[in-house]
Amino acid sequence: MVLTSQKQRKRFAVRPAIFEPPIQQLLATKDGSLGTTFCIANQKGGVGKTTTSINLAAALALSGKRTLLVDMDPQCNATSGIGCQPVERHPLIVDQAIRHSVLQTSLPGLSLLPGSN
Repeated sequence: MVLTSQKQRKRFAVRPAIFEPPIQQLLATKDGSLGTTFCIANQKGGVGKTTTSINLAAALALSGKRTLLVDMDPQCNATSGIGCQPVERHPLIVDQAIRHSVLQTSLPGLSLLPGSN
């Protein structure tokens, strides 16, 4: 979704997350620049958004890229698909730094920001 007007931006505004300098170091690539963000989205259900996200994240991690998979779906299928448990409150709305909520997965290079029910 592209928010074109100021009114739309205010309507969909999310409370800013608490970023501390270490999160920038976690997100930075070897040359110091921030990595690339991919968003897999579609309004229709059952089209493979979660499956695509999990497989793309795993493939990037296997290719040597540090990868963070963020589960925004209230059903938490990406979280359970990676083999982790959903959390009580989503890490993007709690009053703590995001880096405290990032989970390491069994696949080296793949981290998860888990979803919540």
